[in-house]
Order: sequence, then C-alpha cells, then structure tokens
Amino acid sequence: MSASRTLLFTLLVASFARVSCFLPLHHLQGLVRGSRATRCRHQLLLPAGIPRLSSRGQERELTVTSSDEEEQKDKRVLVAVLGFVSTLLVLKLNPSLLALVHVHGEDRWGTWTVLAGAAWAGIQLEDTKLGKSLSGAVCAMLITASMAAVGVLPEVPSPHVSALQSLVVNLATPLLLLGADLKVIFRRTGVMLVAFAFGSLGTLVGATAGFLLARGGFLRHMGQSGWEVAAALTAKNIGGGLNFMGVVDALGIDGNFVSAALAVDNVLGLLYFPFVMWLGRNHPGDKEAARGGEVESEAAPGGSQRAELTLETLSGALFISFGIAAASNALNGMFHLPVASSAAGLAVLLATLFAPQLGRLAYSGDLVGRQLLYFFFASVGAASGGAASSLSSGMAYPLVTFGFALYLLHLAIILGAGRLLRIPLPDVLLASNANIGNPATAAAMANARGWNSRVLPAILSGTLGNIIGTAAGLLLGQAVLQPLTAMTP
Repeated sequence: MSASRTLLFTLLVASFARVSCFLPLHHLQGLVRGSRATRCRHQLLLPAGIPRLSSRGQERELTVTSSDEEEQKDKRVLVAVLGFVSTLLVLKLNPSLLALVHVHGEDRWGTWTVLAGAAWAGIQLEDTKLGKSLSGAVCAMLITASMAAVGVLPEVPSPHVSALQSLVVNLATPLLLLGADLKVIFRRTGVMLVAFAFGSLGTLVGATAGFLLARGGFLRHMGQSGWEVAAALTAKNIGGGLNFMGVVDALGIDGNFVSAALAVDNVLGLLYFPFVMWLGRNHPGDKEAARGGEVESEAAPGGSQRAELTLETLSGALFISFGIAAASNALNGMFHLPVASSAAGLAVLLATLFAPQLGRLAYSGDLVGRQLLYFFFASVGAASGGAASSLSSGMAYPLVTFGFALYLLHLAIILGAGRLLRIPLPDVLLASNANIGNPATAAAMANARGWNSRVLPAILSGTLGNIIGTAAGLLLGQAVLQPLTAMTP
C-alpha cells in the first residue's frame, strides 16, 4: 500500500509539473545562458535572462516568441493549479480516496518523494507569473502545506521531515557561499555597500520597533516562540531565504509559525518590490548596455573564471561543503555556536583565502544549494498542518504589524541616509532590494531599470547579506527581542 501511495503521488506531481511548466528546449537554453551571464548566486529567485542579439529585429522577434510562450505557459499553470486544488477537494470530501494516498509519518521514502515532487514543481513554477510573484520556493511550500491541510501528509510532522531539514541546513549554507570572496565584494560594491549597511541597520531598528508594537500579539499566539519568529524574519530581510532557514534551524521554530510568517512576509513583499521600482522611475538607465560576458568575468570568484558544471566540480563542491558542515557541527559541540552561522563563516573564510580554487566549484555549489533550499521550503510546508487555522485565529495581526514596521523603518533609514550622504538613489534602492530580497531580485531590478553598471554591485551586496544575515538575526533575537519578551506587559 505504501508503494501505491508513493506511485500515485509521483504521478500527480509529475502531471502537474508537466502540464504547467513544460518549456521548449531552445527556451530553456536561453534561460540558462541568461542566468549564467548575470552570474546571480545564492538566491531563492533566479531571474530568467534572454541573450542579447546583434540584430534588433531578431531581438524583437525573440521577445515576441518568448512572450507568446510565457502566455501559453501561464495558461497551463492556471489549468494545473485548478486541477491540483480540485483533486485536493475531492480527496478531502472522500475519506476512502484520501486513505489511498495518505502518507504516514513513518513512511520515510514516501515522505521524501512528496517533498522532492513539491520542490520540483516549485522549480518549474519559478519562471511563471505565479512563481515570480511568490517565488518558486514559496510555491513548493504552499503545495506541501495544502497537502498537509487536506490530510495527504500527516498533521503531526514526520521525524523524517526534521531529518531532511537538518541535512539541508548543514549542506546548503556552505554550498551557496563557495563564491563569497570578501575581497571582490568590498572592492566592487562601492557606495552601494554604504547604503546596504544603513539598510541592514534599518531592518534591525524596524524589527525591534515592530516587535515592541506587536509584542502582546506575539505572546498570545506564539508564546516564547514569538521572538524567534521575529529573529528569523529579521535575518531574511537582511540576507534572504538562506538566512531565514539558518535561524529556523538554530532555534527550532515550530513549523506552523514558520509557514504563517513566510506567508505574511511574502504578501508584504508583493507590496514592497513594486513600490521600490516606482521610486526609481525618474532615474534613466545607463547609456551603454551591459555586456553579458564582461559581467560574468567580473562576477566570477577569483577573477575571470567561467562557470563550470562537471562531475569534478560537483563532487568537489560537495566534499568542501561536507567538510565545512562537519567542522561547524564540531564547533557547535565544543562552543555551542549556531551551526548555520559557523558554517557561513568558515565558507566565506575559505572562499576568500582560496578564491581561485573554490571559484571553479561555486557554480556547481550554487545549483545544488538552491535545490536544497527548495527541499527545505517544501519540508516547512509539510510541517505546517495547522498554519491556516493559526492565521485565522489571529496570528496574522502581530506578523503584519511587525512586517509593516520593519519595512517602513528600513525604507525611512536607508532613504534618509542616502539623501544625507548624497548616495545616488539607484544605489540606495538596489541596496534596499538586496536587503529585503536577495542577490537575484536586486540584479533583476537593476536589469529592469537599465542600471547595467550596477548589476554586479547589487549581486555582491546581496551576497554580503547572505553572509551576515543569520548572525545578525540571532544576535538581535537573543540580545534584544528575547529580553523584551520577558518584560512585564
């Protein structure tokens, strides 16, 4: 029976991904070329690029063809989503059918098959309107969360989900930071680095103020876990999903709280990103178009090395990451240092000291690391059977209050500092995007606005956020937010 359940689910997810997200081979090759040209790393959302052509007519023709394909793809996504939701409703209304596909908590391979299928579907959705709005990782989380809510997955999280999360956190952090050469980051970012520092300060101040405003709601609905959730969101809005994952693992936050926090944060992000784009409306793009090869060579760790994806680089990236994971766990045992923070520190130290050697492994590490992030968010959804009821019971209020305060004070401080120090507004806005989003969203904004000379600094600023985000979130949580929780209301 377990094998039949796993087979049924595999077919369901395969059909979902096949119907919604099949792309012609030439279009996939264009996306890969575009993503390599911009060299966007350490991200949850990888912006798709279309290679520039020498002929403007050819470029317009390719753009029209691509637009038609994307429109057809979005229609298939709509059909697939409606089919998926309808299937879940049928299962909910028919307990006998639900029993056929229900995955028991002790079914390790069945559980991992569900998570792998959701991660695959999330990756396929990345380049659709739905994926661009929510991010593919959040789509993966919503797939497993809806399955847990219906009863396909157990409401009580499986121990095999926790085991997978632990493996993901230990490996993804060093894999995604193999190209984080601090020498390149500080040399190339320029004034954007100053704006990014003020943006990080704004996030810390906003998180503290937001927690003070919503402290009562956090205590009522989350208890002592309220400050932990706030710390995780702080880390996410300095670095990105990698840092959110690190704090969640370090503090052992309940899956229901994690899913609710991500849901609210992503809704607020849907308001934030268009607003920041609007703020830069009066600043025209660069006169000279960015040359993809030039950006690639500058952004490559250790100089002008090209991206490599071979068995040699894959095995090398995994070897280094396993070694870093082993060392960070040893440090945790001896000095009680958070695993994610020590892993990030060791990865950055090695990436800086041995940039030419690790630079060859960074592209392979990035691909594997991003796949692991999708697994993590799928596992978060699987552990969130009660998230919907938690949000409906009033948990949304403190999260929305906290998020609004964080975003508003972040923007006020970074815009104010930029004006005071006369930092160009495009640099300020891209630094803010790198804080709230990640390297890829910042690079996508720079490309969309035509600020081509700022693409590389935006990527590097976001990478710096990935380096410091976990430690910053944990420090604020333990030094500030936890003591505030203990104060008498």
